[in-house]
Amino acid sequence: MQLFNLYQVIYIKDAMKNLSLLIVILSIYSVNIEAQITPTEYLLSNYEIIDTNNFKNQIVNELATENDIVMYGSVHGSKLGQSTDLWLMKSLSKKGFKTVVLEMTHSYAYFMNKFIRTGNTEYLDYVINNSYFWKTPQDASLELRNKWINFRHFLVEEELISEFTIIGIEPSDNIDVVQLNDLLPNTVNNNFIDSLRLFTTAVKYRGSSYYYYDTENINKGKYDYSEYLPEPNIFGYVDRFKDKFIKDSLEVLNHFMDNKDEVAAIFDKVDARYLDRDKLLFEHFKKYCSDLIDRGEKIYISYGYAHVLQEELSGKKYLGKYIKDHYNSTIGITSIVTEFLSSSFLHKREFEEGEQIKLKDVVLNKKIYKGYSTYPSEERGTLQLSGKKILSKIDNVSNIVMYSLAREDSPFREVDLLIAARKKSKKFNWILKDNSVTTDYFQYLIRINGSAANKPYPKI
Repeated sequence: MQLFNLYQVIYIKDAMKNLSLLIVILSIYSVNIEAQITPTEYLLSNYEIIDTNNFKNQIVNELATENDIVMYGSVHGSKLGQSTDLWLMKSLSKKGFKTVVLEMTHSYAYFMNKFIRTGNTEYLDYVINNSYFWKTPQDASLELRNKWINFRHFLVEEELISEFTIIGIEPSDNIDVVQLNDLLPNTVNNNFIDSLRLFTTAVKYRGSSYYYYDTENINKGKYDYSEYLPEPNIFGYVDRFKDKFIKDSLEVLNHFMDNKDEVAAIFDKVDARYLDRDKLLFEHFKKYCSDLIDRGEKIYISYGYAHVLQEELSGKKYLGKYIKDHYNSTIGITSIVTEFLSSSFLHKREFEEGEQIKLKDVVLNKKIYKGYSTYPSEERGTLQLSGKKILSKIDNVSNIVMYSLAREDSPFREVDLLIAARKKSKKFNWILKDNSVTTDYFQYLIRINGSAANKPYPKI
């Protein structure tokens, strides 16, 4: 029998150690493979059914505790989208969120705050007809109106109304004399500014979702469409003061709202529509919200879907990305987006031709509301997101379900499902940043099933 020498024994021991190490590595690898779950399995175990009458949800506690800024991005035109927004506002306000940022200018937010403070729906209707109708017409609806009336009632019941504020960060492209008249003090000892009082009874709405005057025929190089309000008797007055107003616009604006920077850009003949809108939104966000955040205030932002995305899309930075980069993880920021299944959206209003009016050398056609059209969620543009079929396979009992996508075991931290387009074509203008994943863009998703479309307000 041959005996092992010392070197052979050492070799065998080393081989056994290596074999043991290999077994340990394979065991760990096997456990990791078993621990990785599919997106469907993850969604089935990481959701919360949303009861819009219940504001004590675990997922809301998570949101409010971990974040200073919560951004909600929905698709315009959905009834349940409005209900979800209302639920989030109520839930977060009970957790100390006192400020809401909306998709409107700062001056229209002034009127929203007037409605919140007084309960006078004329202020709310003014904003629906003059802000929502022109900025987000799909939401100029009965559902939106009822949402805000409901929310104000909630603030009164919860004794939160004195602490609540609405902020608008959209850039203005004209100065609305109605807003000037209401915002300015009673007198400012300036003949031009005080003369705006003449508009108190003469000017009502520029138009509404019931009727308006089509301004397509106006020569933009010569006139500003804000001159062409429905009441012809005031146009001579506007015309006499237009040159004065343009020259002294900053002087006028010194007396309210302190938005000189915004107006300076406007009257430097910069067309805000062709600038980086989201960069302007962020500049206004910093202007009106930075001090609040520095004091520890929590802010809820309710905007259209794309604006809350926290990573570049097709090379463009949106508001959510600007905010994320600016604060650089020093505060908690989260984005919530919505996906709709078997739902409908308000598409557009349909109008018939009415009377023509001639103002100066321009003929305007009156458009009179006669109905509206909707479109289904399956035809939401031409874009279909990869992974959306996963949501349709998950049969939850509720119309509204919320998913947390950013937990440690989430596969959405490694894939781009629910944000990447199925057809990665430039014609969709929906190109993700290289190597980005779902949670780079948003951290929560609300799946809405079976929503009806908004109904226009006002309607016949």
